[in-house]
Amino acid sequence: MRIRLTLIGRNREGEFDDDVLLSRSRYLAPAGQTLRFYREYFKPASEKNIEKDRRRWLVKYKDVEFYINLDTVERPHLGTFLEIKSRTWSRRDAERKAHLTAELVSLLGASHGEHITQDYVELIP
Repeated sequence: MRIRLTLIGRNREGEFDDDVLLSRSRYLAPAGQTLRFYREYFKPASEKNIEKDRRRWLVKYKDVEFYINLDTVERPHLGTFLEIKSRTWSRRDAERKAHLTAELVSLLGASHGEHITQDYVELIP
């Protein structure tokens, strides 16, 4: 089990064909403190609790590293999601990797599934 804090930027950096998104994780850190500590320190206006089981693979496809995540969101029950990530260094690099990501989705047999372009926190009412 790994508990992490992630701050994700509100705005998308860009959108490509086949519902491939370019977004930015602004902050990642291990969450080593208690939930009470984070509530008192950050003083959030609201909270959304997401519990997921993640299987993660690092693959190299056409000489590019990708992380393939298979997430089962258990609480709230949202189902299973395929997510493919890669680091990008420029707009041109992002466009190339967006195309390769679409190829990977197809190779994995998921191209006919529903494409969701929201973060999990956005899916919770």
